[in-house]
Amino acid sequence: MIFFKYVKLFLIFLFISCLYTKKLNQQESIEQKNAFINFQDQNSLISLTLEKDFKYHHFLQENEKYYIFEWYDKSPNQNDLLYRLELRIFNSNSNYYNELKNPNYEAYFLKMCNCNINNKGWILLKNINARIFHYNLQNIYGISVHFNKDIYLIEVAILSKNYELAQKKLDFILKNLTIL
Repeated sequence: MIFFKYVKLFLIFLFISCLYTKKLNQQESIEQKNAFINFQDQNSLISLTLEKDFKYHHFLQENEKYYIFEWYDKSPNQNDLLYRLELRIFNSNSNYYNELKNPNYEAYFLKMCNCNINNKGWILLKNINARIFHYNLQNIYGISVHFNKDIYLIEVAILSKNYELAQKKLDFILKNLTIL
C-alpha cells in the first residue's frame, strides 16, 4: 500500500514537472520572439530581422536612403558600441548607382570608405550576384555587401571593433534578409 502511495506521489510530481517545463519552454519561446524585430525599408525593397535594443537613425533623401542601427554594450559602466549596421539604398538617379557596375569599383569603394581592403570577392545572395568587401578603418572592422535590385543599388555594411562579431552579425543579417 505504501508503495502505491509513493508511485502515486511520483506520478503527480512527474505530471506537475512536465507542465512546469512546458510552461518554461513556452515562456522562452515568447522571449526569443520578442528579442527580434522585422524592419522593411521605405521603398519595400528588402526586409530584415534584427535584434531589438538598437539605436536607430535614418536619412531619407530623394535618391538616397540611409538606415543606421547601433547596438551598445549594456554592462554597468559601459556604453561602448558593439556593432553598427548600415543599410544604404541608392536609386538610379544617385551618383553612386552606376559605380557598382564600373569595372574599377574597388578603387571607387576605397576612395569612398578611405579604408584598407583585407579581402574582396563575389557572393551569391538570394540569387543575386553581390560584391563583398572585408576592410578596416584604423581599429574598426567592416564587411560590406553591395548588389543591384531593379533600379536600386543596395549596400549592407556591418562595422565593429571585433571582426568575429562583425562576421557573425553579417551572417545573421544575410540569412534573415528578404529581397522583396
